[in-house]
Amino acid sequence: MATHRPIFEPLESGKVVYLPDLPAEAFAPQPSDPARGRAGTEEGFRRNRAHSLLARERSDAASSLALSAPLASIALAMGLPALFWPRMVIGALSFAYVLALLVTAAGFSIARLRGESLDVAGWTTAGVTIAILTPLLAVQTETVRTPYVGAEFGTLRPVTLLTASVLAVLIGLAAITAFSAAREPEHAGFVFVFPALLVPAISSVPQPISQLATVEIVAAVSGFAAIAVLFGRLARRGLRPFICPVVFALLIGALATTGRRWLFEETSGGIVRALPLALLGVTILLVVATPLLALYVRAVTVEITRRDESQS
Repeated sequence: MATHRPIFEPLESGKVVYLPDLPAEAFAPQPSDPARGRAGTEEGFRRNRAHSLLARERSDAASSLALSAPLASIALAMGLPALFWPRMVIGALSFAYVLALLVTAAGFSIARLRGESLDVAGWTTAGVTIAILTPLLAVQTETVRTPYVGAEFGTLRPVTLLTASVLAVLIGLAAITAFSAAREPEHAGFVFVFPALLVPAISSVPQPISQLATVEIVAAVSGFAAIAVLFGRLARRGLRPFICPVVFALLIGALATTGRRWLFEETSGGIVRALPLALLGVTILLVVATPLLALYVRAVTVEITRRDESQS
């Protein structure tokens, strides 16, 4: 005969409900074959674990493709005219730049619709690098190599303003990257690597810096950066912040090995010779500091959110 035990509701109601006092085993389903049940449970765990690993791998692969897409698109947009027009006439150069800008504008619009801040930053950085940073770097490098440039000749102001403009663009791109990558600071370098690699690549172009040389350098650097981002994003999370500094160092080593170096006229002043070196030093500093700045932005955002929640 089943016994009953009282279950009391809150004191305000004053009611007492009696439920049968059943054993705990009555609520635990027992398989007909315990060994088969344990095997099924272990198989289910294995399937769930495999499914989660595959889902994470697919997510990492999709993210790496999304981050490398702007760089790969620019490499194709700049490289295709070189294949169809080997001599790269003026019309082909204009077509290459217009095609690259159209591709980056389309990618930026798609990224905005998807709402991925890191992808938006990647397309924004690529577009600004093509439209603003590349021409500034080319003109600044050509101005540095102009004869009789220096304070004693009264021609220091143009090259100083051009160098300051390049630095302002680089710092602005680093700030955009840091704020956009606040949720994932280890990925900030993947967004900033393209403009950072262009600084030593264009500054070491043999004289004179022609339009053909500029297009070829941009296509080569963007393709190299796309490969670095594609495989670097798939690396272990703890190694990702070090990928871009290593890639930057590899490019500097490759340029030094092939004999690429900064060229100056004998009549250049000491300040003019120091400006490209200062630009390279600031670029190296930004490559290292951008992920750290993104980490700081995330910490500040978390702290502000926590204070708002505690006050509300």
